Amino acid sequence: MCLLSNVLSLLQEKGDNQFGFTLLLVLQTGKTMQELTKVFKALSDGNRLKIFTLLLEGTLCVKALVNCLDISQPAISAHLRVLREADLIKAEKRGYWVHYSANQEKAQQVVKRFNSLLRGEKYVQNNK
Repeated sequence: MCLLSNVLSLLQEKGDNQFGFTLLLVLQTGKTMQELTKVFKALSDGNRLKIFTLLLEGTLCVKALVNCLDISQPAISAHLRVLREADLIKAEKRGYWVHYSANQEKAQQVVKRFNSLLRGEKYVQNNK
């Protein structure tokens, strides 16, 4: 991002704000695409999609997911890791157990971005 700041500074000095804005838009859109790709890869596995759907309905621990889906505990844990890396779920330690829930904000954000792409809109991500 430091390189981007330097490029934008040089462009502003030359008065070429339109090019700088276009460059920023392209870089942010690329970041959005990378993020969407990571999310869709995480949800491309049927078991991870089932887990995410269950977690949209409420908070569950690994044992509950094992019982619901009839999948081994190590497999559930591996799927949860992928979903966590995509920021689709949240983990909260409660005593001995870790309880998982869907990251509702992230899910809504992904849907919004994907809908923008389907409508052919250029989506500029707000940096938080």
